Amino acid sequence: MVASSSLSSVRITTLGGGQDIGRSCVAVTLGGRMVLFDCGMHMGYTDRRRFPDFAQLGGDDLTSLIDCVFITHYHLDHCGALPHLTETLGYRGPIYMTAPTMAIARLLLKDYAQIIAKESTSGEDTMQKPAKCVRVQLTSCGLGQPCV
Repeated sequence: MVASSSLSSVRITTLGGGQDIGRSCVAVTLGGRMVLFDCGMHMGYTDRRRFPDFAQLGGDDLTSLIDCVFITHYHLDHCGALPHLTETLGYRGPIYMTAPTMAIARLLLKDYAQIIAKESTSGEDTMQKPAKCVRVQLTSCGLGQPCV
């Protein structure tokens, strides 16, 4: 059990998904370390509301702010913003998820990128970001095993 005085140093910041389904992302800071739980997208938006509000973290260098990201499961509302986090915002830290989540998340991100590419009229190479993202260092966690 954690002593109640220790809980005063816990900070929980909802970056997305707090009011509806989509873009699930919660930053938990404890003892000066920040863990991001989920990094989802909102399927109903095509503007900035599609992704979590990372500006709430108070800095531009997300790799120095976030110690690690943990994806709870493979739904796009929990992992769909990973390409945005890694390729657009430049996060280079560790990303953890279970092996089944990793296998399915990679497929979903690639599939979603193909759908967006077909629908895109901007000429932007939308396939590159998800393709690069799924090649970054992802670490799988075994059931009941520590990730780090």
